[in-house]
Amino acid sequence: MVIALPPGSPEGIQAMDGGAQRSPIYKYGTLLHIINFQPLPDGRSLIETIGVERFELKRLGERDGYLVGKTERWDDVSIDTEEAIEMAEVTRPYDLPAPAFPPAGSWVTPSRWNELSRLPTAELFNIVRGFVDRHREGGAGWLSQRMIAVNGEPPSEMEPFTWWFASVVPLSEGVRAGCLECRCVRWRLRVQAGWVEGLERMGLGGGRSSS
Repeated sequence: MVIALPPGSPEGIQAMDGGAQRSPIYKYGTLLHIINFQPLPDGRSLIETIGVERFELKRLGERDGYLVGKTERWDDVSIDTEEAIEMAEVTRPYDLPAPAFPPAGSWVTPSRWNELSRLPTAELFNIVRGFVDRHREGGAGWLSQRMIAVNGEPPSEMEPFTWWFASVVPLSEGVRAGCLECRCVRWRLRVQAGWVEGLERMGLGGGRSSS
């Protein structure tokens, strides 16, 4: 599964084999395993799936009217590499800028992004998990019993929690999909901590943001 992006989006990839002009496709996606399939009388179907792994879309084309592409598996870095990244970022000299990361967008100011990049991974996790706990206790609609029934309880471990949070947070699909690009738990948590601070500034709101 991949998502279509607005025309001209730099994060996307266009079909290279001609055919009708299409919107660019986000270059990271998810391989899905179908666990339930129910055809409907009008020709549509209800399909229940679970994500298996991520991929990077290397090339996109068209065949017999269908989009086809060449993909490459996109895994997280090793735990040793993750720890090395954390050490490098937390101890980075103060005269160096914060590492850039596109999914952060405008959710936080550049100075706050710099501060977030220096926090230990466990502290970033506490920011995001604390946001969930506060809003769940407050009866937030986006954390209703139905959402919990569909997505499960918030995982206690960081890696699965980042994917759980990306599934439930009240943001647009395009914003949330940015986590697919992050190849380590720390980067996903840093981006999500930025989302949290942006949502808190906006008072969270009742609907999904398209920013």
